[in-house]
Amino acid sequence: MLALAFGAFSVCGAEVDLGKLPPPSAKVDFANDIKPILDNSCLRCHGPEKPKSRFRLDHRDAALRGGAKGVDILPGQSDRSPLIHYVARLVEDMAMPPAGKGEPLTREQVALLRAWIDQGVEWPADTNAFARVQYSVTPTFRFLSVSGNQRNFREQEGLREGASGGVQSFTLSQQMDADTKFQLEGRALTGQEDYQVKLSLEKNDVGFARAGYEQWRRYYDDTGGYY
Repeated sequence: MLALAFGAFSVCGAEVDLGKLPPPSAKVDFANDIKPILDNSCLRCHGPEKPKSRFRLDHRDAALRGGAKGVDILPGQSDRSPLIHYVARLVEDMAMPPAGKGEPLTREQVALLRAWIDQGVEWPADTNAFARVQYSVTPTFRFLSVSGNQRNFREQEGLREGASGGVQSFTLSQQMDADTKFQLEGRALTGQEDYQVKLSLEKNDVGFARAGYEQWRRYYDDTGGYY
């Protein structure tokens, strides 16, 4: 590592010319100045789902912890923060966003990120999305009418004629904190007595716990019998 007085710094074994960095901006606002940059240019690769190099930029704790290459943000020291070197495209083969994943950041955007880091990496709690629950539900209704041998129909299809319906599929997930995710999914079809529930709790670098319940009927004749 060379002294900063020479305007150089070593990152991942590569020397960085700090003289090419734009100066930090004045006071910045996270919601107006920083979050749009993260959302538009960073979260495609560094969001909660399979973050590249295990580096996430969707939450302050995760961002400050860094990833597989080490700590990327040093509060109060933007000129020494690898994140700034990457987005300013000063490190060969580590330009962020990489080609095909987004437009290079402008000098103004890099200056905003520098100011944000120099001013302590302010990240208001209400801008973190962990309390948000994401869910989807797919309802369904079906009516089967059989003209012919009902027994053969049940034996071949495993279904009973008549009405059935309910929820074909449902999912609910919540990112509880920077490392913990909860997910619930399944289906519920009355008339066919087809039910399934799956629970999953995953924590990065720790492991996961999964459980579930499943019930279904397969009809085999016209007397109402089923497996």
